[in-house]
Amino acid sequence: MKLSILKKPRIFRVGEKKTLLKDFGKIFLQNDEMISFNFSKKDDYDFTKKSWGFYVSQSIEQRMKSNNFTLFLVKNISSSRFYFLARYKGKESEFKNYLKQEKIKIVVEFSKKNLVKIEKSFRTS
Repeated sequence: MKLSILKKPRIFRVGEKKTLLKDFGKIFLQNDEMISFNFSKKDDYDFTKKSWGFYVSQSIEQRMKSNNFTLFLVKNISSSRFYFLARYKGKESEFKNYLKQEKIKIVVEFSKKNLVKIEKSFRTS
């Protein structure tokens, strides 16, 4: 792993409400290396580089649940772009407000119930 940290973060605005973001640099992973992003003292979100691309999420039904995250496929109505978002447990209200202010609609919530439905749809095809 190699880090390239900016001495002064690059600051720019994104989204409908022009949210201010700060870019602190880059992380360069080799194949089969992982980085964990801490949300709280006990809850992480993992990102892993493989030779073919990335695991952008740990296991949806086990690791994400045990780390208090729910994964969503969403679409920004204004730009027609799709994104994956991971909502932290207890932040439902903030998440809902964010979706509303940024004009984002949920396409799929990757809950256990919905994963069963998705899996069943492939079996009947």
